Amino acid sequence: MGAYLLQLAQYGILWLLAGGGNGAVVPLLALFGLLRLVISGMIGLVIVYAILSWVRADSPITDVIDRLTAPMLRPFRKLIPLVGGFDLSPLALLVVLQIAVIVLANVQGAVLR
Repeated sequence: MGAYLLQLAQYGILWLLAGGGNGAVVPLLALFGLLRLVISGMIGLVIVYAILSWVRADSPITDVIDRLTAPMLRPFRKLIPLVGGFDLSPLALLVVLQIAVIVLANVQGAVLR
């Protein structure tokens, strides 16, 4: 809820600076901004997980990141076998998240027209 309110404040300020056209779209823009923020956070988390899996760092943060990414990677691990000992499921998840960003941008454009 707090993240949504921050996005709402951000888009409200941008709306005022742009001249204040149709104010009804500000909450919708904030929702799309929040969804983009969540997807970007997931992308960053998966990238950090992939890098840490290469170096096998023994730290508490590695366990936290592993627990956060495991539910997202589980469906991909069932479908994609290990290739030469490498887990390609983070790569597949990154592709799906990038597609989600593209779809979200198209939906946002269609809704705001």
